Amino acid sequence: MTHCTGYRAAVLGRAADVRGIGIDAELHVPMSWRTVERIALPAERRRIRSASAVLPQVHWGKLLFSAKESVYKTWFPLTGRPLRFADVDVAFRVARGCRDTGSFRARFVPSGRVFDGAGSPWLGPGIAGAPAEFAGRWLIRDGLLRTAIVLPQPAHEPGAFTNTQPDGPTDGPCST
Repeated sequence: MTHCTGYRAAVLGRAADVRGIGIDAELHVPMSWRTVERIALPAERRRIRSASAVLPQVHWGKLLFSAKESVYKTWFPLTGRPLRFADVDVAFRVARGCRDTGSFRARFVPSGRVFDGAGSPWLGPGIAGAPAEFAGRWLIRDGLLRTAIVLPQPAHEPGAFTNTQPDGPTDGPCST
């Protein structure tokens, strides 16, 4: 579930097919660099600077925030464990021939202590059965940016599927 000014969305999936879903929507407006520094790892900040030079119309800091929100919304119900912004390294790709859509990979990194609800330290996201990374998609349209992750059930489980979605839009041309 997600919401922002003028937008609401919810998704669902069959438990036999989907292990986790995370979505987020944000207004596509700039985020202060001070805020970016709080949510982004050093490598992410470097990638944001590089991407901003190539596609300055994309507010990469806000896109990073949204992707990390989608990661959290997928991760927490799966594991019952919290994450900090520093526990996830997100890298974006722009779909071929597009400027407003693409994919991202969110890799979990051992950045320090995370505390569970009982206050017990838990080092890193290495929980048995949890993936080491998530793959997601992003889209910017009509002043909104949206990110989504669908974590399929492992292929060996009945009714499961694998994510074979190509890297790029499948429902028509990109907007310019």
